[in-house]
Amino acid sequence: ERRYGAWAPGHPHLGTCGRLGPGSCREAPPQLGPPSMWASRIRRCSSTVGLLWALVLASSAHARKHYNTHYGPVDDPAVLNVHLVPHTHDDVGWLKTVDQYFYGTNSTIQKAEVQYILDAVVRELLDNPDRKFIYVEMAFFVRWYDEQTEAMQANVKKLVRNGQLEFISGGWCMHDEAASNYVGMVDQTTLGHRFLKKEFGVTPRIGWQIDPFGHSAVQGSLMTGEVNFDAVFFGRIDYQDRALRQEQQRMEMVWRASSSLGATDDVFCVINPEGYGPPPQFGWEDVMQTPDDPFCDNPDLEGYNVDELVQKFVEDVDAWRGYYRTNNLMLTMGSDFQYAHAHRWFKELDKLIHYVNEANKTLNVFYSTPSIYVDAVHRANLTWEVKTDDFFPYADQAHGYWTGYFTSRPALKYYVKMGQARLQAARQMELMLALNSGSRSKSSTGKLEAATGVAQHHDAVSGTSKQHVADDYAKRLAIGMAECDGIVSDALNLFTQTEGVEWTICNQLNVSVCDFTTDGNGGSRAESFQVAVYNPTAWKQSRVVRFPVAVSGNGEPDLAVVGPDGNGIAVQLVPISKVTEQLREYEGAKAKDGATIYEAVFEASVAAMGVEIFTITKSGAEYPAAQLSRVRNPSTLEPFTVVENEFVRLRYTDALKKWIGMDNKVDGASVDFEHSMGWYNSSANEGQNSGAYIFRPHDASMFPCEDGPFNVAVVTGPVVQEVWQTFCDWITVVTRLYTNAPFAEVEYTIGSIPNDEEFAGKEVISRFNTSVSTADVFYTDSNGRDVLRRQVNYRPTWTLNVTEPVAGNYYPINSMFSLKDDEVQVAVMPDRAISAASTSEGNMEFMVHRRIQFDDSRGVGEPLNETMHGITDYDDDQRGAGPGLIIRSKHLVAVSAPEQSYSLQRPLAQAQQDPFLLAFAEAPGSAPTDKEAAAQPRLSYSAMDGVSLPENVQLMTLQLLEDGTVLLRLAHVYGQDEDAELSKSVSVDLSQALPMLSIESITELTLSANQAKATAKKLRWHTQATESTQATPAVTRQAPLGTRRAGESMVVTLSPMEIRTFNVKLSSKAKNSPGTASARRMK
Repeated sequence: ERRYGAWAPGHPHLGTCGRLGPGSCREAPPQLGPPSMWASRIRRCSSTVGLLWALVLASSAHARKHYNTHYGPVDDPAVLNVHLVPHTHDDVGWLKTVDQYFYGTNSTIQKAEVQYILDAVVRELLDNPDRKFIYVEMAFFVRWYDEQTEAMQANVKKLVRNGQLEFISGGWCMHDEAASNYVGMVDQTTLGHRFLKKEFGVTPRIGWQIDPFGHSAVQGSLMTGEVNFDAVFFGRIDYQDRALRQEQQRMEMVWRASSSLGATDDVFCVINPEGYGPPPQFGWEDVMQTPDDPFCDNPDLEGYNVDELVQKFVEDVDAWRGYYRTNNLMLTMGSDFQYAHAHRWFKELDKLIHYVNEANKTLNVFYSTPSIYVDAVHRANLTWEVKTDDFFPYADQAHGYWTGYFTSRPALKYYVKMGQARLQAARQMELMLALNSGSRSKSSTGKLEAATGVAQHHDAVSGTSKQHVADDYAKRLAIGMAECDGIVSDALNLFTQTEGVEWTICNQLNVSVCDFTTDGNGGSRAESFQVAVYNPTAWKQSRVVRFPVAVSGNGEPDLAVVGPDGNGIAVQLVPISKVTEQLREYEGAKAKDGATIYEAVFEASVAAMGVEIFTITKSGAEYPAAQLSRVRNPSTLEPFTVVENEFVRLRYTDALKKWIGMDNKVDGASVDFEHSMGWYNSSANEGQNSGAYIFRPHDASMFPCEDGPFNVAVVTGPVVQEVWQTFCDWITVVTRLYTNAPFAEVEYTIGSIPNDEEFAGKEVISRFNTSVSTADVFYTDSNGRDVLRRQVNYRPTWTLNVTEPVAGNYYPINSMFSLKDDEVQVAVMPDRAISAASTSEGNMEFMVHRRIQFDDSRGVGEPLNETMHGITDYDDDQRGAGPGLIIRSKHLVAVSAPEQSYSLQRPLAQAQQDPFLLAFAEAPGSAPTDKEAAAQPRLSYSAMDGVSLPENVQLMTLQLLEDGTVLLRLAHVYGQDEDAELSKSVSVDLSQALPMLSIESITELTLSANQAKATAKKLRWHTQATESTQATPAVTRQAPLGTRRAGESMVVTLSPMEIRTFNVKLSSKAKNSPGTASARRMK
């Protein structure tokens, strides 16, 4: 009482005794007064905690100090601006499922609770207007925001308006950059950006890819440049690259990621000094580790550490400031699932800012965001180096190459691609239903849109989550696809002018499972049924379709296929293999009693965005019977060394034992090779294990299937020829040559991979040792778009120290891989994202499956040991039990002269990306009355009225939005100089190209559909002229269209690799105007 006769001046918080406990007194008395007054004032605080704290305050002049946090960047070159960016990195599934992360359940695995993070952060931001926070993952934020009261939503909008809460990246998730396809990346970003635009009126400026395990060219060009970001931030790059950049002050650069789009998509790229966590000793939450000590800033108490912590912080800043060229340094203050204890975080950050600024006049520390940082760097007006390659592969240490996840969980990778393809088709059908008055579907694409958005996450499609989380991703996709099946059924009724027909989609046609076509159940389908073949592309397409059928009896089949024109068509019945029989049995597939299962194989030609109805019925005089394949086994194969059609010749050794070459009979290109199957033995207990992330073979030797190939057979017929080979008893390969196809289809069935003691794991590869003179150069795609040049044991921007000669040469491929020389180019187009490499001259190899017995110590905490039963219990040695997962995949292989290659590769890659959609239904009665005949179904339909887009223009998006407008994207399919004709710029008249739309106006938007392209602004950067930048061709692109109305020109010109996005407003006077769509936001 004698020492503190009055409240300390200049400390406004000292008068707020409500902060001392639950009490609510707010006045600050001018004096403590006599003891009686003192006692009565303390009693007004309503808890023992309040009393104790009041006594503490009364005993120390240093308590309840006001911390000055009111700082911002300065342009004084003698002062270093230290930008503190509070953030949380919230994985949309990883160790726990999306729902578990949001609610905070299953905390025995990980203490992470997103709903409480957002609750706590908003409270702390409201408490101090100087504080800032960034948030990224809209899959979580939308859930949380929708649960808030109107008052809290108003508070959040206020925080967004005044810049305290900033949305960075703003996609549904932080997508992967290796296994994600460009369509999925764009879709998930658009989903988040449209929410932010609608709810807050904001457009994110910054890309924030701090955790993905390597960075793709498409991330730089499309997902940063074309979405109109000013910059992109990374947390992970190769350890050798990072060390050199730190030494040479090159942690920031301009990234010109696409040689086709050139400088038009230049983007500023920032590499964080140390990943995305806080400096050591400055992390104050216990999610992944014990929290660091707080600032103990009362010198009269034990543990006073302000001077020590300030000195430590200054030392960290001094160590990192030399990595960057301006007087700005950005520090990420947060990490995985941080800020559930936001009060602790912000209290300590307030102290950090206050004490460092108080002690050091050459440092200016303040709350910031990446946008503020980029603006400050831009004001420095420097000239920057230009990077023209990508950031793959990524290694975090000498033997830690993150190239295994390019293939990890191949079944999930395929399922994600299936879901993405189904979404595109269902969106088109949803629009067609809306355009037809009164034909809305009760179903919605919203669930599948959200599920595929989540699946793009860098621990989802990447295959790097725990098993139960991977199962959850698959379940979400299954639920979404089932919802879309209702749209498909309704749309097919519209297209065929029928009512009430139930169309069934079979999701396991790749393993010949479709109970509708094989069961019978004593209904009409035992005699006949229909198959609808829908083409989701904007080109007329001819492709071969396959599905299982049940053939009764042992004699000649009596099955026929009737086309939509009423004429019978050539159909071949191919027997299913023993491994397919086993898969059908495992899946519980049904078949009619006494029937034999075959695959019906025929060619279907379908108009753009069209459907053709084929009827499977009994043969007779009117319709020719399907032709049963001829199957020959090894004893009758001695003369066989060639399988060929009009376009392609496949060469084998005697009796088709080994595939040794392929010829293009049209242009004369030819390649010799030896095809083999085998595996690398995974490393374990050698300092670095192979695992879900890491690929580290024990040595560079491939273990071949020693007994194979055996059980060789050849299947021939009018539609397809097939060579069946068994390499190991768990590896079978079927190579197909369709009659009218200029390529070979290679189908792999892998598993169950033996989980034996001799090997720590098996990394299964398909290898081609070719005659192509490559000079160690090979080519891979980037997320299905740009093609990048690679070279064995080489990186364009630093001298590689080769520590892993196999794993260090593996790259992600999504759609294309090729080798070429002056005479020939051989290309492979997979049906899903995989890991591929060339490890020596003329070699190409593809990792098609993995099963590993150990964890690689990168956080997931379990071995990559997928089984047919999903989750497997592990013993103390983490060795999996149960049969390993069997996967089936298809690669397309093409050979041609180099100048013709991409005109083959690109369409085949598109076919893998946008497959025909097949649906099945009961056939109508065979003898209709005259009245029924007049109302017979329409068996052929095209939403494009028979029109097709140019062959180098893809209809990427056609989506009905909530406001009744249509989101349209067109993409140029080819890159610069890939083809003499198809790589040229191409023009499309939107007023004519999409005849199903009655257009009132169009407005061109940025790629993620949240800004008018004509008025969108982006920072421009001065760049250095180098040999690589001078080699980049100049790119001429049409100026943005702005808004065009009916009667004005709507001609759009696309340059190579360009994607253009439009909002289409439909005429309200047109009969087919959809009005307001039924699309809705799905969580």
